[in-house]
Amino acid sequence: MLRPYYHRFAWVYDLLNAEPITARIDFIVAALQRRGVRPPDRLLDAGCGTGRYAIQLAAHGFTVTGVDRSSELVKIAGQKPDARAADVRFSVADLLEFDPTDRFRAVLCRGVLNDLTCDIDRERIFGRFAQWLAPGGVLIFDVRDWARTLLRYEANSVSRREMRLEGGGSLVFTS
Repeated sequence: MLRPYYHRFAWVYDLLNAEPITARIDFIVAALQRRGVRPPDRLLDAGCGTGRYAIQLAAHGFTVTGVDRSSELVKIAGQKPDARAADVRFSVADLLEFDPTDRFRAVLCRGVLNDLTCDIDRERIFGRFAQWLAPGGVLIFDVRDWARTLLRYEANSVSRREMRLEGGGSLVFTS
């Protein structure tokens, strides 16, 4: 199922996800370096969205590939001036089908695993991670609290956010 937020409304993704990521990037870089992963090592940003993490990691000297299922999000990522200046490539692919020719020293997967709602898909993705990683490679991933997320969906809760746009007007996002 294609989620409108990642496709039809991809243009608003960075507006709604505008929190600074510098501290998170510093944490990721330090964690990788403690495990021997250093620039210019190859890194995969699995589920890269608009490329915020991929671009910043490339700016730290890593050779980054960002992959996402949403062609709309990947298009936005590739059009960012920082993406053109950094050593980062973007591809459109479903993570369960993505088949790169080379392996990576590290795989980063942020904010994606909770979107895999079928048991078999959750099992398959970790097999894919193992296939993508070079021997001794590092996997960094995060998930939301599954029980709380499930309760929120079962309650059919609605999230609403309103923001003012430059040049006037407002954007109301309801999920």
